[in-house]
Amino acid sequence: MELLDIEEIRDAIEMLKKFEANLPSVKYIDYFMDGIDTLNDYLADHPETPHKNFINNQKVAYTRRVLQFLKSIDSSDFSSWINVFFALFKSNDEIEKLSESNPDLKKDYDDFIEEWKETPELSGFASKLSKVK
Repeated sequence: MELLDIEEIRDAIEMLKKFEANLPSVKYIDYFMDGIDTLNDYLADHPETPHKNFINNQKVAYTRRVLQFLKSIDSSDFSSWINVFFALFKSNDEIEKLSESNPDLKKDYDDFIEEWKETPELSGFASKLSKVK
């Protein structure tokens, strides 16, 4: 069976491509979250899949795209910030990998989280995200 013959993987990649095609608009961040969720669900249901490396590489690649556009987000707009914040929360492992190899992305990420992390409702979530090494 070809990789893109697997409906869940194909659908996830299509969602992630749709997200990327609409950058830098935050309006399409749901496509990113849905694509990542679909890939995570597939891995949970098929932990021994021979496509595991491909799936993990896709998750890292598209998380990189989110991190690359953080500077273009008006993070003073709380609704935009919170949507991206929750998208990032789903990609904590990928962010950690990317942060280790790319200090510029780590700085952009830290600056983004810093904007609203002291908000009482979010301080717990933000502190977890800001612990990425």
